[in-house]
Formats: sequence, C-alpha cells, structure tokens
Amino acid sequence: MLVERSPELITAVGVLVVPAFLTLILRCYVRITRRSFGKDDCCLVIAGLLYGWQTYEMVQGALDGIGVHDVLLADKPEKAMHALKHMFMIVISFTFCVLFIKLGIAYMLLRVAVNLVHLWLIRIVTAIYVVVSLAVDLYVILQCSPVEANWDYSLLAAGTGHCGPVSVVVNLTYLITATNIVTDWFYVGM
Repeated sequence: MLVERSPELITAVGVLVVPAFLTLILRCYVRITRRSFGKDDCCLVIAGLLYGWQTYEMVQGALDGIGVHDVLLADKPEKAMHALKHMFMIVISFTFCVLFIKLGIAYMLLRVAVNLVHLWLIRIVTAIYVVVSLAVDLYVILQCSPVEANWDYSLLAAGTGHCGPVSVVVNLTYLITATNIVTDWFYVGM
C-alpha cells in the first residue's frame, strides 16, 4: 500500500460503511416483519448494493494510489492507472447510488403525500432529476472512446483513444450538483 492519505481514506470508509449497512439491514427487517416493504425500500437496497461497490472501489483505490500525491506515483504508472480506474468506478457507483437514494425518498414521499398537487410535483421533480442524472452518468461513461481511455492515458498518447472536452464534464458536474441541491430542498419542503 502506498502511503500519505490512503490509511485515512480506508479508515473513513470503514467507519461509515458499518452504520450504513446496519441501518439498511434494520430498515429491511422492520419493513419485512411489518409487511410494508415497498418500492422505496427496493430503491434503498439497490443503493446499498451500489454503496458496497463504491466502498470496495474506495478501499482498492486507496491500496492502489488514491489519496497519494502524484509525485509518489510517477514511477509507478500501473498503480496510477489502477487508481484512476478505481476513481472512475467510484464516480459511477456514487452517481447511481445517489440516484436510487433520491428515488427511494421520492417513493416514500409518494407513499405519504395526499394532496394531488404534491403528488404531481414530486413526480415531475423526480423525473427531471432522473433524466439529468442519467444524462450525466452516460456522458461520463461514454466521454472517452474506448471507455478504458478514462483511466489508461496511454491510449490517448498513442492516438487510439480520444475523450470529450474536460469543460463539458466540469459543466455537467455543476448541473448535477445544482439539480441535487434543488431536489434535496424540494424533498425537505415536502
């Protein structure tokens, strides 16, 4: 394992994953025993699986170089490439995890909402979020051709791969962040 901030990253992941999965297991237990397991719970179970994938990628990434200064990876191009691949997978797993968490919250709100206007507002805001999230996710995945060019810069150097402009990714990051904030505040207001 390379050092610098990697041990702290692994510790933070370990500290957060235990209560997250304990909470998810207890929630599922209560919902199943009460015979009230619904779409919101299904979404959160999927989000939990995606979080498990994200956790795996974070730990493996820390072992391969995430959290390590670039200077320490300069003479280890294979480690750097593996770290970049893990970082790519973390981004994908995170965005899909958040998508399913938001869907779970939306289904929970739809379960308790009684006003027809509220029901339609929840559906519309959630649909907008899903479209934006999927569009951003698809662009992030497909911005480089082949997809491996996201983490294997030798493909770019050899001219066998190409990626879209970084400015598009930056702008999409702002878009998904703003959409997340608006959606969160909307759900809180409901």
